Parts: sequence; C-alpha cells; structure tokens
Amino acid sequence: MATHLFQPFHGSENSTIVSLKRGDSIGLTRRDVLRYAGRAAIGLAVGSIAGMRVRPSSAAVASKVSVAYLRAGYTCEGTLFAAQAQGYFRDEGLDLTVIAVSSGSEASAEMMKGNIDAMQDPAWTLISPLLPKGMNVGDMVATAGLQRGSMSIVAAADSPPRSVSDLRGLKVSAGDRWRFMFGQPLSTAGLDPKKGIDWQPALPPPKVAGAIKTGEVAAAMVHQPYAAAIESSGIGRILLAQNTPPHQDDYCCSVIIPGKLVRSDRQKAAAITRALMRGSAWIRAHPSESAQLMIDVKHVTASPVDNQRAMAALDFFPSVEVSRRNTLDILKRFKRLGLLDPATDETSLLDGTFVPVTGEI
Repeated sequence: MATHLFQPFHGSENSTIVSLKRGDSIGLTRRDVLRYAGRAAIGLAVGSIAGMRVRPSSAAVASKVSVAYLRAGYTCEGTLFAAQAQGYFRDEGLDLTVIAVSSGSEASAEMMKGNIDAMQDPAWTLISPLLPKGMNVGDMVATAGLQRGSMSIVAAADSPPRSVSDLRGLKVSAGDRWRFMFGQPLSTAGLDPKKGIDWQPALPPPKVAGAIKTGEVAAAMVHQPYAAAIESSGIGRILLAQNTPPHQDDYCCSVIIPGKLVRSDRQKAAAITRALMRGSAWIRAHPSESAQLMIDVKHVTASPVDNQRAMAALDFFPSVEVSRRNTLDILKRFKRLGLLDPATDETSLLDGTFVPVTGEI
C-alpha cells in the first residue's frame, strides 16, 4: 500500500491517505489545510451558516477510523475532503485514514473485512437486488444523507436522441443501481425500465465521452464532474439529470457504515456520521471553495470551471430524517415500478437499511 501522511494542523488532525492500488496517494498539504481552515474562519461557523446545531462528540479520543472514496474522482464525494480539511473528524475524536478504492464493490468487500469503517453511497442500494453477491440487508446501513443530484444520462451532442423517450430500444450504458434510480422518468416517458432499453454494462467514467462519440452506446449514465466536462467539451449533452423532477429530492450520497460497527460501537458510528454531515454542510456554505479544494487535493481531474459547474448541479443537504423519509419514498417507487418483489414490506426494508445513530447537526 502507498501511504502518505500530511502534517497535522492545530496539532491533532492526524490523517493518513492510503490507496489500495500501489503508487496512488492523495492528500492535503499543510498549506492546503491551513488555507481552507482560514477561509472557513472568515465566515460564521458551519452549523450557523447551514442553520444547523453542531453537537459535541462522544467518541473515544483518537479512535482510528478509515473512510473510503472512489478513485474515479466524483464531485459528490467532496464531503470527505471538506470534513478532513476542516478538522471535523478531529473534533469528533477520530484519527482519520482515507482509502482509495476502484469501485463500490471493492469498498463493500473491504468494509466486510473490517478494513473500512465508512463510505459514501446511496442508502437505497442496500437492498437485496443491488447488494454485492454474498451480502445481506443489514450488513451495511445508512446513517444519514449527505447530497443529491450527482447522476446524469448523457448522449452525443449531434445524436438523434433529444429526450428520454427517444432512448427506446437503444443501447444505454448504466449500472443496475442507476437503472433502478432512473426507472421513474423512464416509466413516465412510456418506457419499461427493465425492457424498454437495451441496457449495457456501466462504462468507466473516462470512457463515456468516447463511447457516445463513436456510437458504441447511444447514451450513458455518468457522475459529476464527468457530465459537466462532456457538455463543456461539446462532445455530449445531458438528456436527464438527477437534480430535476421527479427525483430532485433523491439522495445519492449517504453515510454508509458496517452494520456490525453500528451494533458494537454506536458512539463511533455517530461520530463518523456527524463529521461527514458537517463536511456536507461546509460545502453547502462554501461551494466555490469546495470545488477548488477537490482539485487541490487531486480528487477530481476536471478543470476548475467544469468542477464549479458540477458543484452547481449538486445539492449538499445533510440530514437524517429527511433522507430517511426519502429512502422510504424511493423503495415504494421501486416496488411500484416492479423492481422489487410485490410482497416487499418497504417499511421493514427501510428499518434494515437506514439506521439513525445521531440527531441532526
């Protein structure tokens, strides 16, 4: 493993950056940390800016914690780096290690091995049809929502599809989870979410632009900042964005923690959750600085302009209850669309996938 330590600021935010792929590391320099800490001090405290009340930590002092992020570099995962830069893990008594992984499946596997304590992912993916093979409901749980609006369907700028309904029978690249998430707008457009499109495997984000340009696929689902970069390059355009009706309120990033950790150390789970929620609140109050932060720590490879555009498409809104209600709404929607077994008890399923461990910040 490649390990990179950066100098702690205020003497206590000791953070380690680890990559599961040899040679990759990412982190904040002391200069970066001091810069963003200083900018935050200019304004009001995050809790005041976001209209939220920050609660003190009850976690043990210097409890070690590891949080995963995807190597692909999504704008929506900036919450982790904002929380790191602002010292929110330190405030919660946590000694942070951030771990780069290649996929959500890899993160889940490492989480089940006890190597990862948390990651950011949608709460509604913690259900049997979408869980990695061998995992059960409750093995991982969501504890709070962080952000909405990251995913888009993009098509080539000069291609025939001009609306979602034009995708009927065409090849569209997407992972199973996003076929579920965009099921409602597809259904509204008169398409069967399961059969109305010739679904293709998800493409690595850097390959999406080339695939739609050559016609390998008619459209593809991709996270920000890749959608913004594809549009600004003139190669493609966004057909459907998650920040528009009917799913503008749907969370796509939540705090995900092993169910075993929640049961064995609820205080630590709560501390992790609060740190990430506070990171989300800071981004909401400082979107431009947050977009630059993600570039400074080399989390995203997009240009500053493209990442600013990506940031504008996202809604960082940390919550427990609002996110939990939204997750229930999504599960009910999946059932109506035939994506879940008709016998599914959505409320019971919610109780097994979303477990509050702390109040609102």
